Amino acid sequence: MRFNNLEEKEIQKKLKILMILRIVMITLFLISSVLFQIKFGKREIPAFYILAASVYFISIVYALLINRVNNFVLFAYIQLIGDLIIETVLVYITGGIESSFSFTYIITIIYASIMLYRKGGYVIAGISSILYGGLIDLQYYGLFEVRKRILTLLSFRPFIKMLPRA
Repeated sequence: MRFNNLEEKEIQKKLKILMILRIVMITLFLISSVLFQIKFGKREIPAFYILAASVYFISIVYALLINRVNNFVLFAYIQLIGDLIIETVLVYITGGIESSFSFTYIITIIYASIMLYRKGGYVIAGISSILYGGLIDLQYYGLFEVRKRILTLLSFRPFIKMLPRA
């Protein structure tokens, strides 16, 4: 599928929105992680903080490159695949198959479908399936171990404990 100049400009606009959404999402996750850490008195620095810092760094790099890029379709694929890799790391550090953050793949697939239409949605869905399936296989065969301390800090389970019982 070939894109004309007008469609490329539209993709550039959508990429800028994607970068803003990425920053907003990671900031919300970071704030919730800090609140959990304060609430439960954890003094360690979980791997999530390193992941958040890398997302901020990657977003800055993308922002610096967006006006210098000629092929916005390729740049969109690079960003979306980067998001999938970040999501895979997030799912890994929050418990693998037990993670509450598996839904993030769906958000990326939807945004890829909006930005790159059907073909982009299929490509990103396929890559996300491979990454998630590979992570689950590696966890199943014991090649990755899930660290339980990070799992309890970053999953939604502390929210469930705080809910009133009926």
